[in-house]
Amino acid sequence: MISTWLTYLKERSPLPALAFIAAAIAIPPLAIVETFDMKVLVLSLIFNVLIFIQMRLGDEIKDFEKDKIIHPERPLPRGLLSISQVTNALYLVLGINIVAGLALYASGATLSGCLLALTTIFAWLMYNEFFIGGSLAK
Repeated sequence: MISTWLTYLKERSPLPALAFIAAAIAIPPLAIVETFDMKVLVLSLIFNVLIFIQMRLGDEIKDFEKDKIIHPERPLPRGLLSISQVTNALYLVLGINIVAGLALYASGATLSGCLLALTTIFAWLMYNEFFIGGSLAK
């Protein structure tokens, strides 16, 4: 099972590329305040990458029917993972980020915790097309 998920990550959410993008998001605020804190950088990288993975997982689920026709080589259409597995992973990542946001909030990093939770919820709303996808499709 782990090798299946590693294959998925390599193909659809390559960690080196996501880490590079996450670093581009995490480093500028540290530069602005002229403070380098390795703990803050590492946590920022981890949670930014998890949010990117959350968004990709949601796209995999939403695009499954199209991908069966247009991109049958992608992980879900070719049967590497099932929609159920990807859905479970999506909610696991969402839960991890929400719990981490609450933990940051409770530990005194109030703004960081709120922003992590809000970003995670926003990504989840994107997956759900803000609950107006049906109206927009018309």
